[in-house]
Amino acid sequence: MHFRYPKDSEFSSEKGLSLEWLETNGLGGYASSTITNCHTRKYHGLLVSALDSLPDKYVLLNKIEDVFIQDGDENVLTTHLYPNFLQDGSTANLQEFKLTTHPTWIFKFADIILTKEILMLQEENTILFKYSVSGDSNFKIVLRPLLSCRNFHKLQRENSHLQYNFEGLSDGFCCAPYKDMPQMFFQTNVKHSFLSQPLWYRNFVYPKEKERGYDFQEDLYSPGIMIFELGSQREIIFACGIAKQKNGLSSKWQKELDNRVKKSSAKNNNELQKQLQQVGQTFIIKKISDKQSQSVVAGYHWFLDWGRDAMIALPGLTLYSGQEDVCLAILKNFASHEHQGLIPNILGATKDTNVYNTVDASLWFVWAVQQYYLKTKNLKEITINFWPVLKNIFTFYKNGTLYNIKMQEDGLLFAGSCETNLTWMDVVVDGKPVTPRYGCQVEVNALWFNMLSFMSELAGEIQDPLKLELQQLLPQVKKSFCQTFWCEEKKYLYDFVNSDQKNSALRPNQIFAVSLPYSPLLIKMAVSVVTKVKENLLTPYGLRTLAQNEAGYIGFYNGNQAERDSAYHNGTVWPWLLGHFTEALLKVTSDQRKVLTIIEPCLEALQKHLSEYGIGSIAEIFSGDSPHQPNGCISQAWSVAEVLRLTYLLNLDK
Repeated sequence: MHFRYPKDSEFSSEKGLSLEWLETNGLGGYASSTITNCHTRKYHGLLVSALDSLPDKYVLLNKIEDVFIQDGDENVLTTHLYPNFLQDGSTANLQEFKLTTHPTWIFKFADIILTKEILMLQEENTILFKYSVSGDSNFKIVLRPLLSCRNFHKLQRENSHLQYNFEGLSDGFCCAPYKDMPQMFFQTNVKHSFLSQPLWYRNFVYPKEKERGYDFQEDLYSPGIMIFELGSQREIIFACGIAKQKNGLSSKWQKELDNRVKKSSAKNNNELQKQLQQVGQTFIIKKISDKQSQSVVAGYHWFLDWGRDAMIALPGLTLYSGQEDVCLAILKNFASHEHQGLIPNILGATKDTNVYNTVDASLWFVWAVQQYYLKTKNLKEITINFWPVLKNIFTFYKNGTLYNIKMQEDGLLFAGSCETNLTWMDVVVDGKPVTPRYGCQVEVNALWFNMLSFMSELAGEIQDPLKLELQQLLPQVKKSFCQTFWCEEKKYLYDFVNSDQKNSALRPNQIFAVSLPYSPLLIKMAVSVVTKVKENLLTPYGLRTLAQNEAGYIGFYNGNQAERDSAYHNGTVWPWLLGHFTEALLKVTSDQRKVLTIIEPCLEALQKHLSEYGIGSIAEIFSGDSPHQPNGCISQAWSVAEVLRLTYLLNLDK
């Protein structure tokens, strides 16, 4: 899909600051800002990189102040926001912003057309800028890099630790502003002059951080300016990276662009599917130190690779676009980190730095393996790579493992305590879970039943003696599930059960008891669950995490971190739940046209949403109440993956 914002749509300060673009490099790094290139978040930057030697990601090149000079008139192309002052650059001259294969800005100054383009090189921490000018007179372009060189969760202020040094290169310069940060290379493909002019720009304002209750002002350092005199030369390519470019920048630009054009030209009758497949690839990353090791970024800007998110997103990101090999590689990567039956919730640089604080990541891992098997029927890969891990998960969950995870005598899985948050509804405020759900959780036990059933199927295929134990266990688990979770009074499933309560808050977690390949429910129960979820939780953008008539429902996701976290799973809408809701609908409705009638308004709303927030992608969350304002990450892996998967469940590719 092509996203175009012509001048007719008015690049007002409000609209220009609300639309965000994103470039990624396949290593977890990215470039991102608003369509007027005014940063509104601390996470915005033009070279944000994952580094081998450090955790998290780092904003290296924050932005560039680029100035177009014509007949002595200076036109600043980039917008800056300072306290009580918006330096709006050349917004009045901006004719169009478009995002096709890459972000492009078109400016008009009298009879001169200036085009600015940005590309991130794949599998490199390098960003390229291209300026093209049409017209007969001579011009200048002055570029001033503005650097942060800090963790993307933090902000930088003018400080005494900065190293005011640089080294001239034949095609640019390099500098290393801080001892613990990588050297940065600034290079170009045309004649230029570099003027050393170290200085600080102070008090940039990031309004999104202010809204979120965080520090919101930053100082940026500039080592100097690069000056380009444009005579007969009408095109500049400028690079910033953490490694020196040895080959021609023009050829690198063209090669990267050709690769993107080739990928974007893949035939697909459904435009939504095509767009989601393309953006889906931005979440699949390789590690800088080991490019054979692949993973999934949970979302941009601020999420890393998390086990639960990766496993939920993986089938949708890979199995419907001919990337079974990528799916297999990522499954093998996470399988190698299994510890006492647990798949890590947070994948660290080493096994020692992994975080294993979830009950469901392992169960979603099994579901992802199951999806791979259903698509490929590759029993050999399953047997060699995953069967031992599946048996470990079963053994540890049955006998007991970390965080009080253990199978009860009735066959159900118990997990956690009142102090832990082991499910996907895992927000903590002031050290306490916002939605405490310890005990037997409905989706965890639905996943548990599905896992046992899938393992029984596999054990039969490979003639493993474990099949007998599983065959004996499954009827007990099914009976216990229905007896424990079915709420006869309300005709739906309890959300969780422990010794203190049977929690009947109407939440979407019960939908998995219907949607998963193996369901423990009687058909009349499944029909009732789907009906209740549809009537109370369905919105055009996904399922609410709590029904509007329930105590504790919060209809808008806003405010400071504590206020937002309180709403996160108490009414906020999550698009990723649409995938399993659609799958559940298909199980209880014989007429697929009826299912499409229910889901079609969601697909229409989400297609429109692609051009309204994080351009070309789907947000992490939406407010529970209309107009369902998008929020959270501008591009979320499981949102994209599960909406993409549901389009295939509905055969929209036909």
